Amino acid sequence: MVSARWERDEQRHMTVEELWRRFLPPGTSLLAGERGLARQVTWPIVARARAPLFERLQGGEIALLTVDGIRQVSGIAATARLMASLADLGVSAVLIVGHPPAEALQVASERGLPLLRLPDGTALPDLAGSLARAIAESQEAMHRWSRELGQQLNTLAIAGQGLSAILRKLAAAVERPVCFETVDGALQCSQPWGGHGAGEAWLEQALAASRPALREERWDDPAGDGCATLPLGEGERLVAKVDGGDGPAGFLSLL
Repeated sequence: MVSARWERDEQRHMTVEELWRRFLPPGTSLLAGERGLARQVTWPIVARARAPLFERLQGGEIALLTVDGIRQVSGIAATARLMASLADLGVSAVLIVGHPPAEALQVASERGLPLLRLPDGTALPDLAGSLARAIAESQEAMHRWSRELGQQLNTLAIAGQGLSAILRKLAAAVERPVCFETVDGALQCSQPWGGHGAGEAWLEQALAASRPALREERWDDPAGDGCATLPLGEGERLVAKVDGGDGPAGFLSLL
């Protein structure tokens, strides 16, 4: 059994680009921060009419505001500082009515913070409400997808389809290469996806280098969730403990 946290983490949440293409008003344009369009979205939040413009940001939000609102509360010169602050707090994107100054565009571009200009006259509270509904519906759909995926994987396992078939199904579902290691860290099976994923020789070397970190994890901690993010070459991997009868049967990694 793979831990619930791993299942949640690998659900395909709505991205900024998907939100833009499907749910933002016609005429919305990207001003800066294109490389952040793949960021995941958690919730919309509208700027207040007083300082601070935003409170209790937790990361992943879509911030909605107007150039006039910034001017009235902080002065237009503060726009660039606001973009930097929102980026530092992990905001996924900024939706703005009006054209921000060039300094703000530069900050958004440097930080990879998508800055999208909404059509003039957009009612931000109404838009935030529609985005909240769209995000909630998307999250519910992802929960259903996750449950269905688990059922399909269990069906393959019960039918004795073998580890390779299970990994092929999983790689296609999460759109990432996957691999399975035995409890002592030996690579048993790997599955590329969409042309991504290195050869097994490289993967075995990278896994061997990552093995000390794998062994240092407290997999038997009852308070743990059976997941860890570990280094892999120049990147990292998400590892989930796969439970056996009397302990871990192995480790499943998304690369």
